[in-house]
Amino acid sequence: MLTLERAAQVAGRGIWAHLFYAVRPAHETSRFIDNFQIIEGRVVRASVIKGLACMNFGDDWREDFTVTVAPRDMSLLREARLDIEALSGQRVRVRGWLNDFNGPQIEATHPEQIEVPGP
Repeated sequence: MLTLERAAQVAGRGIWAHLFYAVRPAHETSRFIDNFQIIEGRVVRASVIKGLACMNFGDDWREDFTVTVAPRDMSLLREARLDIEALSGQRVRVRGWLNDFNGPQIEATHPEQIEVPGP
């Protein structure tokens, strides 16, 4: 499905022709709080501390966009062979509800929310 979605996005077909569904750069996320968003950017730092996974897309985790994965959801990522810590320096696309907790944040609960589109 992600392959078909990507092709539709690139071609601007269907909902992807509307600005509302645009893939947002990580540095612009603060404008879109309290909405479902697809965010893309380069992970500056990724770590797992006491079971909580964090992907920071900027130098200041208190203000810049962050993706978190709660300890209760980490088993799903392990089953999908998604290593959060290996995503440091990678371009990542994540989808989910964007809230404001120490800056813009999406809490990923399933591996399907996190996509590594390549360089």
